[in-house]
Amino acid sequence: MGYDGVEYQTQLRDLQEGEKPCPVVTLVLYFEYKGHWNAPLSIQDALEVSDELKPYVTDVKVPSLTVRTILGKGATGNAC
Repeated sequence: MGYDGVEYQTQLRDLQEGEKPCPVVTLVLYFEYKGHWNAPLSIQDALEVSDELKPYVTDVKVPSLTVRTILGKGATGNAC
């Protein structure tokens, strides 16, 4: 989230009149060295948030891409 904010700040600082910032996309590339990804992929999944508060808590989600799935099931993680 910090990198996203810094990138948006940089873009907004350097914008010319009439320009809009480009979207910033953050994702996780996971190489499965220690098994399947099992960490939360959103802020709300990482916290204990009551149902009453959920509508008010910003939920940032980070997409996860498993490299072995992208390269094929037989891939070892070494794409070279």
